[in-house]
Amino acid sequence: MTATSGRERALCRLFGREGLDESSVSRALAALSGHRCSWADVFLQETRSRDWLLENGCVRTGSFTIDRGAGLRLVAGERSSLSYTNSLTPSALLRCAKTAASM
Repeated sequence: MTATSGRERALCRLFGREGLDESSVSRALAALSGHRCSWADVFLQETRSRDWLLENGCVRTGSFTIDRGAGLRLVAGERSSLSYTNSLTPSALLRCAKTAASM
């Protein structure tokens, strides 16, 4: 697997489903930039987990979980703020940015 195909897979997973795209991330960062910030960053995450409980070689229970979300961090001099949302939509990301900027 090449780095390009891994990047494309990650972008498809994080951006493709709920309307989030690179311009949405840029708008969220722009919402932070007017607040005397020294720097800001965005992280997007998706975690998938599967759990199986076996008893005497038979599956007793099983579960599958997907956690998705985004966080924005703003640093302004000695102060920092972090905001998180578990929704990867453009409006949720913008609300998250406004919350981080309200420090």
